[in-house]
Amino acid sequence: MQGTLANYADASEWPVTGDASDFDEFSDTEDLELTSLNSAAVGSHSSAFKLTATKTGITKNAYVTVKLYNYRFFGVLNTATPTEAQIEGLSKELSNSIGKTFTVNAANQYIYYAYRSALGNATFTSQLGDIDMVQSTMTITNEAGFAETYKIYRTQYSVFGGFTLTVS
Repeated sequence: MQGTLANYADASEWPVTGDASDFDEFSDTEDLELTSLNSAAVGSHSSAFKLTATKTGITKNAYVTVKLYNYRFFGVLNTATPTEAQIEGLSKELSNSIGKTFTVNAANQYIYYAYRSALGNATFTSQLGDIDMVQSTMTITNEAGFAETYKIYRTQYSVFGGFTLTVS
């Protein structure tokens, strides 16, 4: 992505989203350019950008890196064959790593843990030792319409009681 912003009267016309209210006056700016420093592949963790402004022959640069995160989901469900909506209804947090420790209270339910597939395979331990989990995959589509394959792990059998799982 490379282009000049000099043809825009003010920031409200920029082909970007977000609040640009602090940048309304460019009447004395000769050139303003936003350049992507890396061509981020779908599912990558970050994108770097450079903003170059030139005024009266003096050029200044500003750099920003935007980190991208996906949700990981965890909790309990009554079913061994959940839908995407059920997985998305579990507890969730933004992360780009597999590792996590979490506690659930199951009432004859399956314990689930789901994260983007590109991160690799996980292992699970609990206060009872290693746990064998059943693995499957599912496409999860986020609010922006981006679809990604997720690894879905669940306990082999429904369980009852409090469990603290460590995922690595």
